[in-house]
Amino acid sequence: MLDYSIDNIVNDTVNSTYKRELAYNIEHAIHHMAIIKIAIENAYSDIVLDKAFGVAPSTIRFQRECVQ
Repeated sequence: MLDYSIDNIVNDTVNSTYKRELAYNIEHAIHHMAIIKIAIENAYSDIVLDKAFGVAPSTIRFQRECVQ
């Protein structure tokens, strides 16, 4: 069950699979990596992270297609 209401009046279920949950966790981790990258670039300019750190694979593929 899930409930995002303040008054506990909306209860619903969401069907999912373990693969979908793993995919979500990977995407969410990339999101956090992007935030970490911003913090490191601003606070520790001597640390150089890989250009792809915190960037979704789909974004990298799209950027590669645009270059060609």
